[in-house]
Amino acid sequence: MGFTLTLLPSSGRPEPPQARAEQWFHNPIQAITVTTIGQFSPSADGACRVEFDRGAVGYVKPRQDAAKNPVVAREKIAFDLGFLLGLPVAPVVVRSPDPPAWPYHSALSLEASTAARLWGAGGCDLSTAGKHLEELRVFWTWIGDQDHNGHAGNLLFTVRSGRSEVISIDHSYSLCHGNKTDPLQVGVCQGYGKIIKARRDHLATLLGQ
Repeated sequence: MGFTLTLLPSSGRPEPPQARAEQWFHNPIQAITVTTIGQFSPSADGACRVEFDRGAVGYVKPRQDAAKNPVVAREKIAFDLGFLLGLPVAPVVVRSPDPPAWPYHSALSLEASTAARLWGAGGCDLSTAGKHLEELRVFWTWIGDQDHNGHAGNLLFTVRSGRSEVISIDHSYSLCHGNKTDPLQVGVCQGYGKIIKARRDHLATLLGQ
């Protein structure tokens, strides 16, 4: 397993996203000043696009009036686990409170690639992205994620030199979100891609499962 992210911030200067991911992993809570460059999304927790650190771009959640829940911890833990496994999960750091606009801890997720498209846009090549998609499916199952069963807005992909690379985002609905005592009750994640699912179902049939 393993992946490489490429980030081209709005300033046009390349940044080392892998180094940032490592730094965020080893320093999980940081004071990071952000400038909002968009509105909060209408989702339950809300996420707002922001700029920080001389041109880097990311998303902060939750919005100020969102219902209190462990969304920040879920996002951070999911990234840390994915990082340890070498999976393509968008880097996340916990921001210290920054009043008056941000009087609470928040999760800052790095926009890993300005060229990325949402899964729902179509065009991801399963023949090149299939390995990481299956690794992520197992990962999502392990953390009890119930929001990556083909969700069109929770998976990004890029196309470079004819190859598709995926990036997993938004892990709010994981780690006992659906069941507060047993994440295994959420069930096996179906992941993304009909071809991959067909192969998996065929293998299960051969094994008599």
